[in-house]
Amino acid sequence: MQKRNYEEVKHFECVTKKIICNKCGKEIPIIPNRSTNPHTEFEDYFHGEMRWDYCQKGYDEQFDLCPDCFNKLIETFKIPVDRYLKHI
Repeated sequence: MQKRNYEEVKHFECVTKKIICNKCGKEIPIIPNRSTNPHTEFEDYFHGEMRWDYCQKGYDEQFDLCPDCFNKLIETFKIPVDRYLKHI
């Protein structure tokens, strides 16, 4: 008697091939793949997502910013962002 039954399931995966800055339209450069990772790696960029649930008629918004546009955006903040050094 078998304890488990297995079924082979094929699935599709979405892989990002290009990212464009929503503010300036510049393409975020791809980092050459140096590993066996099938996913594309990109240079630094900011990805923002917001889920609006006002009156249960919510929707999602998302955007991407290149480093230049991100820095210009945070310069407009009345209260500066907190910035921390990474410990590598």
